[in-house]
Amino acid sequence: MAHVIEITVEQNEYGQTCGVKDEPSTFEKAEKVAGFKLDKRRNYAIIQNEVRQLAKWTQPCSGCSDDSEYSNASRGSGCSECGYHGVVRTGMYLPLSAKH
Repeated sequence: MAHVIEITVEQNEYGQTCGVKDEPSTFEKAEKVAGFKLDKRRNYAIIQNEVRQLAKWTQPCSGCSDDSEYSNASRGSGCSECGYHGVVRTGMYLPLSAKH
């Protein structure tokens, strides 16, 4: 099920990030911030008054892949970091494209 969260970055008196708060939000609020209708099948976050979409992908495990300057492994050999699979799932919130 898709959801929307609002991420608030807390900073100390020196302007350094000292914490991050994730709070549930609504599609209505995200659509108001974005200025257009959003796809309700995808996950979104409101970060610093900007709507971003969650992107996920699989990549070789950094703990066991044999990547070097001249070769690129599509899968690691397996370690405890990746559960002996050689790959890890990761993701991040990316800004919506200008096409929308």
